[in-house]
Amino acid sequence: MEQKYKNRKYAITVQFLLDALGVVPVGAPGNGSVNIVNLPFILKKITHAIVGENHLDAAFPNSAIQDGQYMIEWRTDQHNYESEPLHSSAYGTEFDHFDLETPEELPPKTTITVHLTNNVQRLDSTQVQLVFHGLEPIEDVKPS
Repeated sequence: MEQKYKNRKYAITVQFLLDALGVVPVGAPGNGSVNIVNLPFILKKITHAIVGENHLDAAFPNSAIQDGQYMIEWRTDQHNYESEPLHSSAYGTEFDHFDLETPEELPPKTTITVHLTNNVQRLDSTQVQLVFHGLEPIEDVKPS
């Protein structure tokens, strides 16, 4: 039997929180997770972008909403990808992406966990959205 697939996306929005001084310091963490539904998921690409303003101070260009000043680590229940952190290089663009060298098949009900580390002081809380792009099966089809 031949397998048919449809596009599927899973999104996580992670927030860098303010410290006691009312800023997001260098090294501030942000964490989030998303659960895959009860179907296999073939992960092909990860995109990430700041949602809203980047809240940088005057030392950085405020027009560059996607400042690229955070590190991303991700893992699943089965695999740990900490040794290969993603870094945004989307300075001044709408989003950045990371294409996987080979698609990663994730079993049903897998949890994808992300850990972000802020690389520059921010004047207010900032959110980053990550989207996991891939395929999931839709039905078994008999060959023609």
